[in-house]
Amino acid sequence: MTRHEPWVRGDVVVLRNVKEADPPHHDRHVGYAHTARVIADDGEVVVLHQPPKTLHRERNGERGGPRGRNMVRGGWDGTHSEREWRGDGVVLVHRWQQPWSVWRWVDADGVWSSHFYVNFERPWTRSPLGFDTEDWVLDLVITGDERTVTVKDADELEWCVAAGTISTDVAELARRSADEMTAVADRNGWPFDADWSAWLPDAAWDARPLPVGWDEPGAR
Repeated sequence: MTRHEPWVRGDVVVLRNVKEADPPHHDRHVGYAHTARVIADDGEVVVLHQPPKTLHRERNGERGGPRGRNMVRGGWDGTHSEREWRGDGVVLVHRWQQPWSVWRWVDADGVWSSHFYVNFERPWTRSPLGFDTEDWVLDLVITGDERTVTVKDADELEWCVAAGTISTDVAELARRSADEMTAVADRNGWPFDADWSAWLPDAAWDARPLPVGWDEPGAR
């Protein structure tokens, strides 16, 4: 059963990228997954911390595109491999029902990165283990006090549309959302102007393994 009540600070949850069914190639399945700690979940905003050395599981199979990173249609071989998140931990901020999360890195001393990363994705939904979404490839990198915006992976999004792994409608929503978040960054709006010190993770939080059932997305 899908969980409906909020999680509390310190809970270990699973954030999953769930790919919809694509007959005859595959059923609905998990594209990648990792654990995270809950910093906040108040019904309006979800804030998660992904500690250093968190282990991710991601699909294996045939990939293509401008940098060879995107799965071709029907390319998944049914298995997942494991990789480790390197570098500092990252805090993910998602406003409920919005098609993005904003990421910011924080080191062991509680010092925040000067840059933000905006990931465009399907609005999060609750699952029995945490939260599900679907990545839409397009991203923004926002740097410095002047909030300089760089669009990332627009060419990969175009390739995915041509390859049939992302629909034209979803791609257009991702681009429109990127324009909107660029405008938010230009005026230094939320969450870029938020009090990020309120979202500092606990120093004792460490990486946790994925629980049993992480690869069972269930029906929509």
